[in-house]
Amino acid sequence: RRADNGTYTCTATTPVLTRSDSSDVTVLERPDPPARPMSTSIGANSIAISWTEPTTNNEPITQYTVRYSYTNCLGATIVNTTVQAATARAVTLAVEPFQMYSISVRATNAIGTGNYSDPLMVQALTFQPEAPPQNINTANLSSSSIRVTWDPIPCTERNGMIVEY
Repeated sequence: RRADNGTYTCTATTPVLTRSDSSDVTVLERPDPPARPMSTSIGANSIAISWTEPTTNNEPITQYTVRYSYTNCLGATIVNTTVQAATARAVTLAVEPFQMYSISVRATNAIGTGNYSDPLMVQALTFQPEAPPQNINTANLSSSSIRVTWDPIPCTERNGMIVEY
């Protein structure tokens, strides 16, 4: 435990002599979780984040793992990406438009991997739909009117809320 850092003294005593020797003890532990990451740029296809270095617990950080996830109409998606500590404490993530993301970071040192940070919740911007409506059909109702029907754009291709057809 970190609280055990300090100088320790061992003393041996005999009837004729007392000897003491001291030694400094530094406890090495896995790193603490970083603070909640911050978004530095938000787009439809990318979210840039940064974070501050956590307490290293007397051992340098060798890498960070960024975990980000979202739930779309087909279910949950979780992505992990590794960032070498020597390069930066920031990364740009490839994301899907209009999805709400939960993004957390954890640090690793030679002792082990720490816990994930509290999550950043951020929504990617909207973008134009990737596909048009499907199965467009028409039916004559009278000499002056027709009925038009279609299947909606698949949920994975909407890239935002469809406000009108």
